[in-house]
Amino acid sequence: MTAVVFACAFAMVFASTDAKAADWPERPVTMYIQYAAGGATDYANRAAAGEMEQYLGKPIVCQNMAGASGAIATKHVANQPSDGYAWIGGANTIVIYGVKELSALKWSDFYNYIAVFCPAGFVVKKDSSYGTLQNLLDAIKKNPGTMTYGSPGIGSGAHCLGAALLDNQGLKAKHVPYKGGRDAIRAVLNGEVDFASITMGDGVDYLKSGDLRAITIGDLTPMKVEGYGDIPAVADQVPSMKELVPAYMVAFGISIKRDTPPAIVKKITDAFVRAVKSDKYKSMVEDRGLKVAGLYGEESDRWYSKNETGRPWILFDLGNAKKSPSEFGIPRLNDWKWPGYAKLGIKQWP
Repeated sequence: MTAVVFACAFAMVFASTDAKAADWPERPVTMYIQYAAGGATDYANRAAAGEMEQYLGKPIVCQNMAGASGAIATKHVANQPSDGYAWIGGANTIVIYGVKELSALKWSDFYNYIAVFCPAGFVVKKDSSYGTLQNLLDAIKKNPGTMTYGSPGIGSGAHCLGAALLDNQGLKAKHVPYKGGRDAIRAVLNGEVDFASITMGDGVDYLKSGDLRAITIGDLTPMKVEGYGDIPAVADQVPSMKELVPAYMVAFGISIKRDTPPAIVKKITDAFVRAVKSDKYKSMVEDRGLKVAGLYGEESDRWYSKNETGRPWILFDLGNAKKSPSEFGIPRLNDWKWPGYAKLGIKQWP
């Protein structure tokens, strides 16, 4: 009799869960954005939310919760119920949390929807004497350890581009972290720093207005910005940087807890796919120097697994990480291969 009662109770729990998933969402969803308002992370995720809520039928309320390379927002969402009502609107900085001791949370604790990619680059004021990347590198060489550069924050892809390039050239400059790319840009414009390494989505409007000039883009190929022109690729300007480019790739998108009920995950996935495929979303993000990615499922998991081999090792090699990536079983990029779900010990996507 006890076994029968237990079985009935167990079935009732699942029936109740399925019913809730079927009715989801019954109220607004909240997206906690990891960085300050106005930046590329904020813009790309708000734009996605605006499209997705049309398909979900309920508002998606966007709330900025900046700090600790996104770890504050990530921890907050991790502590919420796994009911699909709390999302992260962020960048892929979670790959550095372990080595920086920011959090024990990992990318594999979430289902990560990659909406866009955003290359990083160096920018200077419009009247700067540094007309080219080589001009800037020569100046840093003449003034070792005294010139300054801003970034969206410690461990961001843009910070890693700056740190990796300087280390590659045997140069030293003072890094000044900010709470987002827009703050780093304001620091350049105000003369607080000599240059900034930012995700280009943060600076496109300043390039178009003529307030900033971009002297390199952290990519394998040049980037064309409508209303501004071409930005030279760091791989062309400094060939020895070519192998490092994948290590600081920046992605923006939405993350939900990995134990979210499958029926809810499927609804979010459907809304995401329809949103990023829309002409409106594509036009909005490309106008800001972003590239639509639209990754989810195993494709997203594979991307995160590989991306994790880059930035943590750059930070560790530069002495900016408290722990070695090897302590977390993270191989270097050249040694990476997809480990598979069984070895990762995580759920596959529904």
